[in-house]
Amino acid sequence: MLGIYAHVPFCVRRCAYCDFFTLPDASDGARSRLARSLVRDLELAARAGLQFREVDTLYFGGGTPSRLDPGEIGAVVESVRRLFEWRDPAEVTLEANPEDLRVAHLEALRAAGINRLSLGVQTLDGATLRALGRLHGEPEVHAAAHAAREAGFDNLNLDLICGLPGLERSKWVDQLGTLVDRHRPEHLSIYMLDMDKQTPLLGEVEAGRAQLPSEQEVLGAFEGSLKLLDTAGYEHYEISNFARPGYRSHHNLKYWLDEPFLGIGPSAWSYIEGRRWRRVADLEGYLKAIDAGRIPDDSIEPVDPDRRLAEAVIMGLRLRDGIDLEACGRAHGRDAWAVYGETVRRLEEQGWLEQVRGRLRLTDTALPVANSVWAEFL
Repeated sequence: MLGIYAHVPFCVRRCAYCDFFTLPDASDGARSRLARSLVRDLELAARAGLQFREVDTLYFGGGTPSRLDPGEIGAVVESVRRLFEWRDPAEVTLEANPEDLRVAHLEALRAAGINRLSLGVQTLDGATLRALGRLHGEPEVHAAAHAAREAGFDNLNLDLICGLPGLERSKWVDQLGTLVDRHRPEHLSIYMLDMDKQTPLLGEVEAGRAQLPSEQEVLGAFEGSLKLLDTAGYEHYEISNFARPGYRSHHNLKYWLDEPFLGIGPSAWSYIEGRRWRRVADLEGYLKAIDAGRIPDDSIEPVDPDRRLAEAVIMGLRLRDGIDLEACGRAHGRDAWAVYGETVRRLEEQGWLEQVRGRLRLTDTALPVANSVWAEFL
């Protein structure tokens, strides 16, 4: 089934580690105009051949999509239900920052159709949050999680970043334990800090004004996370994601399982039937094109079966269940074992890959060097 991603770029402040397409928060009128354009974007996509496709996930990301009014969020949800073949129980996720949330606002979001809330916590350390440009502290995190429960959310995700400046292993694991004990979130996403992209934080580190934990400290923090969450009953189902039984992220699974998704909003990517394309990463350009009745795509990748196979294998190897390499190859019209057999055998000998019940997966020891393993398939 099709998943739909809606990008809302507005943020009160840009975080030091972020390289997504975001913009300073706009006026109520500008936010309303974007919300109307998201609805129109869906209508144009439906008219272009996607109408009545089965849809079972909708994900509002950003930016900070909770900056939109609940009624505007609800209009997008209703448009998806009207234009596509909605499959209940559909998962409808909204990303939000802890400082934005009150019980009444969350109740309105629930009424608008949101049934999964993702809080951008990142860390509980106040000094680190201030250095990153975040507007919340630990009290706001606990207040937001409590408000979410009071408003009726029973599917709560917390986003965290491992490897931030000032967070050695013991502090990181203690903070994670506090979140699990106090809020029992159904899902946790623990991302490793990405220093391969041009961000303000990278500039701070290169200038010597910020110091990252050592690789050994970061590895120890992540291993401590694995032990703590395993003991607490979480399933480590993807390299950065942990869920209580029955609460995997169905939308994000589409990315890892090579399934189709439609992206609406400025800079949003789509992937359907082997084709990948992107909406223009420019707000005014996006809005003007939508107003003119045009789908505002500015990046359409040519279909390259070999490249698509490589991407499908790499994304599938992110899952702890691994990938059926033969079936993946068939889906892309290739003999994947002929293409990658030698690579797989070499990585097995090095202890980075293993075959379990007919599926190829990363070994536990390969998790810290996963990027190097995936690079072997490009």
